[in-house]
Amino acid sequence: MAAVTASAAEPAFDFRSTDGLTVTGTLVPDAEARFSRLPDCLHDSIRSDLWNLGLNSAGIAVRFRSDSPRLAVRWHSRNKFNMNHITANVIR
Repeated sequence: MAAVTASAAEPAFDFRSTDGLTVTGTLVPDAEARFSRLPDCLHDSIRSDLWNLGLNSAGIAVRFRSDSPRLAVRWHSRNKFNMNHITANVIR
């Protein structure tokens, strides 16, 4: 989410995978694509445009607890477009 540079006094962040964390907002938690919103069985029976929309992770959340005083998040987004009415961090 934010680019954080560790100083000499601060340790670097230890980024963890989302494996084993609770993912909400998807119908199929065991889909081949980790953050897919559609079941894999629909892949060959719906239009490719609709399938690609199902790969959009909007509305999906990863739940976790932490007692850390500092937190950083890193992710990869499939969406590489811009919209003039919304900031890029909402899309990506």
